[in-house]
Amino acid sequence: MLRTVERPAMGSRAVVSADLDARCIAAAHGLIAAAERRWSRFLGDSVVSIVRAATSPVMVDEATAVILDFAAHGAALTDHWFDPGLRHTGVCLHRQFVAESPLLDLGGVAKGWTADLVADRLVADGATVALADIGGDVRVRSQRTVLVECEAPDQRSQSAIFAVRDAGIAMSGPTRQASHLIDPSSGRPAQARVALVVARSAAAAEVLATAAAVAPLGEAIAFLERVGAAAWLIESNGLVSVTGQPDRFLIEAGWLAAESTRSWREARCPVS
Repeated sequence: MLRTVERPAMGSRAVVSADLDARCIAAAHGLIAAAERRWSRFLGDSVVSIVRAATSPVMVDEATAVILDFAAHGAALTDHWFDPGLRHTGVCLHRQFVAESPLLDLGGVAKGWTADLVADRLVADGATVALADIGGDVRVRSQRTVLVECEAPDQRSQSAIFAVRDAGIAMSGPTRQASHLIDPSSGRPAQARVALVVARSAAAAEVLATAAAVAPLGEAIAFLERVGAAAWLIESNGLVSVTGQPDRFLIEAGWLAAESTRSWREARCPVS
């Protein structure tokens, strides 16, 4: 029997579900609260805030060094269309320091990363079904198929429903969770598409969705294909490009079908 607890977290809501007792669910929410204290740029004493305010390299804890390293790799993988403010920052895991970085913003990737940590913790505690949803970044680890509901960006259309066992799901673009994306090439608000990504982890899905929402279509398809992620890329005119055979996860297409009337085209990386 699944136990589900929802609490405010990271500027949004965190939902934790698992076939465990209340103590384990509470411990999982404790992980989320600790992650927020460490990585929120809205808390003056968080590690991220300290790094943003620093005028010289500062020491960080190992957990922060690891997520910074992941974010830096994500930026490189997406040709810096995912940009957490690390472009001019040096990260050294062994000595655990970073250079000052006034633009550092782990934002969404911290939500995905934490969802992954929570799902792993629940499985370590004995869960056979574990789900963590933090602000729309979802991670599932389960011995049987779990249905995940993804609401429409405007909340007016029917939800899409996915069937997954071990995957992360994230959506970015002009949605209620992420209406503030910046084009890293210009520093100005992006003319973003909606990008819905299914990947191996919630953190990876968040990085890829954020980048794919703002990158030129051909570049977005290229890095999504490079990592084998499944994705829907939905333009403002309703055109939907898909890559990675995302239909294999769908139980009910919901708003995805409403957007495209099922006239999807399998995207291909353009020949250079």
